[in-house]
Amino acid sequence: MLSMEEYNGDVINNFRQAVKSCLTLLSVPVKTRHIEADEIKTTAEVATHRLIEAARRSERHFNRLYALFSAYCPEEVLKEEMNDMKQEIERKKNMILRHEEKMLAWEQILSEAVAPMAS
Repeated sequence: MLSMEEYNGDVINNFRQAVKSCLTLLSVPVKTRHIEADEIKTTAEVATHRLIEAARRSERHFNRLYALFSAYCPEEVLKEEMNDMKQEIERKKNMILRHEEKMLAWEQILSEAVAPMAS
């Protein structure tokens, strides 16, 4: 069985290599491409599939690590969730303030529009 460091490096290196292979396909100059369209398409599909699989493996790996972290440090997970909730509350308060400002601006515009009609 692989140690955690070896496994971490393997997952990250596989993902890095998959990204590089996708980018390599895009960076090859058109002049040097003496390859048929079908071969280019097949190579791109394989590289994309490899990238997607590497991303899935990376996601599973980090989800496992997070599960271990939350099992051994539940107080840290609670702190993180509380901070997320505080940020969400602050974001919503700011949104409400912006809506109130817009409502006041529209009330001002409407009152100015109605005032000439009343005269």
